[in-house]
Amino acid sequence: MYFYTYGNYFKDYQVIFSLFPSNSKKVIELCFGDIYLANICKQNQIDWTGYDISNYFVENAKKHNFNAIKSNLHEYNIDIACDAIIISRSLYQFKDVLDSFFKNLLKCSKNIIICESLNSFGNSKNKFFRMVAQYLTHSGDSDHVYRYNENTILKDIDHLCNKYKLIVKRQIISKDKRKNIFLHLQNTLNN
Repeated sequence: MYFYTYGNYFKDYQVIFSLFPSNSKKVIELCFGDIYLANICKQNQIDWTGYDISNYFVENAKKHNFNAIKSNLHEYNIDIACDAIIISRSLYQFKDVLDSFFKNLLKCSKNIIICESLNSFGNSKNKFFRMVAQYLTHSGDSDHVYRYNENTILKDIDHLCNKYKLIVKRQIISKDKRKNIFLHLQNTLNN
């Protein structure tokens, strides 16, 4: 992922952490991959639980004494209350079920934090780079070749905000090669 993010991988997690609601005690990270955010949470006394489809990532997290659950989030509904749910560079995997996916997430938290690369190797005009990125980021449960760009993600976020009465608490679009978007969405209704 370091290569895939043009060398900004670790900085991205500091931005994600800065979007946590103040006084967060418990967060859930979806499609977590590595345990970088888990370590930041541990350093800040925040209880972290991660969900991923990969045996390798789940076992690695458990080996480091983190609470990790192996699950296919297309088939598994999370039912743990938390202060925030984080999904980093994986929202595209749920494009086909975005409404029901968010409906289930909002049962657990009123805060959803998203980081998505808008200009990555996965949506490169170069076919070779796209194929390499698809291989390296394959989620394991199906082919997810769709990638967001700025217009499509903002359109989907607008739809979700209207449907679920969400507000965009913070939005950051990085100006580097990747043009990452970082979002903190919050449900304005009582859960």
